[in-house]
Amino acid sequence: NETCSELKVHYIELKNIGDSILIQCDEIDIIVDAGIKRDGTEVVTPFLEEVVEDNIIEMAIVTHYDDDHYGGFVGLKNQLSVFNSDLIINNLIDFGYRKRYEKTEYELARENLINEDNTNYYKIQDLFDDNNDERFNKIKLGDNCIIELLQTDYYDIEADDNDRSITFLLTYNQVTFFFGGDITTTQEARLLENYDLPQIDYYKASHHGSYTSNSREFLEVVNPSYIILNCVEGNSYGIPQKVAVEILDDFANGNIYVTGLNGTITVLVNENNPLGTLTMSKSDTKFIDSNWYNEIMTN
Repeated sequence: NETCSELKVHYIELKNIGDSILIQCDEIDIIVDAGIKRDGTEVVTPFLEEVVEDNIIEMAIVTHYDDDHYGGFVGLKNQLSVFNSDLIINNLIDFGYRKRYEKTEYELARENLINEDNTNYYKIQDLFDDNNDERFNKIKLGDNCIIELLQTDYYDIEADDNDRSITFLLTYNQVTFFFGGDITTTQEARLLENYDLPQIDYYKASHHGSYTSNSREFLEVVNPSYIILNCVEGNSYGIPQKVAVEILDDFANGNIYVTGLNGTITVLVNENNPLGTLTMSKSDTKFIDSNWYNEIMTN
C-alpha cells in the first residue's frame, strides 16, 4: 500500500435534515450516507459527479435504515441518484437487515447494484462474525489512512434503526475522525466499554446533534477538537435541542460548525496542514455566534 498524500472529508450541505459525507484519500472515494431521496438526486449525486474525477466510488457505507441516510442512494423516481448514476461503486457496506417482508426500493436498488454492476456487498454484522471468512473491521486506504469499524453490539439484534447505525473511526496520520450515524447514548456507552477510544479531532455529532446522542460521558472521553453537525435550520424535529447544545457547548472550545449554517464543510489534511484545516462553502461563522444558536438558547 502507498502512503496517502492528502485527505479530504466533505460534510455535504443538504437541503433537508440528513447525513452525507464524502471521504477522499488521494484517488480513493468513500461516500457515507446520501440524505433523503430528493437530496440524493438534487445535491449528493451532482456533488459526487463534480468532485470524483475518475467516476469510481471505491466504497459506499449506508449507516442505517432511516430515509434521511439511505434515501439518496435510491433517489427520486425515474431521476438520477447515487446508485443509478454513471458512478461505479466497487464496494458497499450497509446495515444488512430486511426492513419488511416485501422488498423496499432500497433493497431492490441494492440487489441491482450487486447483480448488474458487480458491486461487492458486505453486511456490517457479518464483518464482526467470528465464523465468517470475510470478517474484517479495518479498511486500509493507505499506509497512513485507516477506517476502523467499531462494534456497538447492536448490529445483529432487533433494535431501533438508529441503534444499529454503522460506527467507525477514520485515522489519517495522527488526525482522528468519528462517525456514528444516529447512534444513541446506549451505543456510546457500549463503545466506551469495548474500546480505549482516542481523542477525536473531528467529531460528527451523532443524530444531527440530538439529545438522544452525544452524551457528556462519551464526549469527555473523546474530547473533540471540532464538532460538526449535519443539520438544517427550522427542521421539523427541532434538532439540535437546547439540552443537547448545552452539552456540546462544553467541548471543542467553541469550534462547532453546522452544514445548515456553514454550507458544505471540508476538512483538508496534508503535509502543509498536518492538523487539518476547515473550509466552508458559505459562512465561516461559528455556531455559537449565530442567530440560530441564540434562538435555541433563549427559547
